[in-house]
Amino acid sequence: VAAAVLVIAPTWGLVAVVPAAVMVLTRRSRPAALAAAVAVGVLGLLVAWRQRRDRYFPDAAWPGNFEDLHRAGLFVVVLLLAGTVFDRVDRAADDSADDDSADDDSVDDRDVDDQDSAIDTSDPAR
Repeated sequence: VAAAVLVIAPTWGLVAVVPAAVMVLTRRSRPAALAAAVAVGVLGLLVAWRQRRDRYFPDAAWPGNFEDLHRAGLFVVVLLLAGTVFDRVDRAADDSADDDSADDDSVDDRDVDDQDSAIDTSDPAR
């Protein structure tokens, strides 16, 4: 939310509250990445539809015809940033939890390895 307010505009902070609330409630960063993917698709369709409708001349001023979509594009960047940063934090927390449980599993793995080595390999057909 703070990134949207600082990078885009204060009103976009209100828009950012929705994906932020979903991320907090679900404790996952995937909703931000999903929202970014949907927003990119919608923005791409808007650009294609306007280009088809208005047939803008392909010159250096062509991107200026879509200046009103610039802030929405910045919002996509903020969503992607939130999705990747918080995903790394989530994965680091998951990895530390897995390390704690891996210590308990290592004893079981050794038991299975001992059983595998006890297989009779004297049969030449094997």
